[in-house]
Amino acid sequence: MAIIACGYAIAISQWSTSLLASVAAVPLIAIGLVRLFVVQHDCGHQAFFSSRTANLWAGRLCSALTLFPFSQWRNNHAAHHAGVGNLERRGAGDVKTITRSEYAEFSSAQKLIYRMYRHPLVLVGIGGAFYTMVRNRIPRRGTSEHGRENLTSSMSLNAFLMAVLAAAWETDILAFVGAISAPAIALGGSIGIAFFFVGHQFESTFWAREADWDLTTAALYGSSFLKLPEPLGWVFGYVGTHHIHHLNSRIPFYNFGRCLSENEELLDWNVVSVADAARATRLTVWDEEKSRLAEATN
Repeated sequence: MAIIACGYAIAISQWSTSLLASVAAVPLIAIGLVRLFVVQHDCGHQAFFSSRTANLWAGRLCSALTLFPFSQWRNNHAAHHAGVGNLERRGAGDVKTITRSEYAEFSSAQKLIYRMYRHPLVLVGIGGAFYTMVRNRIPRRGTSEHGRENLTSSMSLNAFLMAVLAAAWETDILAFVGAISAPAIALGGSIGIAFFFVGHQFESTFWAREADWDLTTAALYGSSFLKLPEPLGWVFGYVGTHHIHHLNSRIPFYNFGRCLSENEELLDWNVVSVADAARATRLTVWDEEKSRLAEATN
């Protein structure tokens, strides 16, 4: 919250004198939103606080700024954790990934669309803004168990957002919201999707059919460790420590450092660099024969 507040303080103080200086605060706000989303994420796993009620209400409060409906996102993310790396349970909160054989059966148009979807400018750039600003406004059907909860979560946040926009219109600050808040939220979404992409999209990641799949193996071999220099690790809530998170989602991000110091073998497990992550954007299909993420061939 402090990072977000600092960003907004700069933007507000410069708004009437220098639009450029005000807009320059957008990246700072976006970074703060990513860190706040990490808190919301941990609340969704009942990990940030020991109290279930505290996690629930803290997560809902975070969602008012991140614009990710708390309960809806939590339910969808739980499905991702339950089926990570399972080729027969794809589509729940993951980056769409198909096998090489599935890609070979696509038409030319389908191949083009899939490659465009996987392109970083679309997936991270456009996708970050679309997912945060548009997709999150649409209720997910989910399971029969979660359908009503997803609807309530999504529509209540939408109602709150409409009330904020109406208040901004009435108080003549809608231009500020459009120039500062909206870009910050969109940029935060893009940064978040980039981190999520790195978490599972690397050459030696893990995918398997149901018969050969188990959760522990998928979590350990299919999740990466993006080491960020300090203070970036702290700023982004150690979100790159994805292997620990999938091994035990009840460990809050503020205990990742302790977990690594007590389990030193994890310090060198599935380590990826920013350069590795950039190269991985070319790897778009899962090669079942070689058990590797690979480049698609036309």
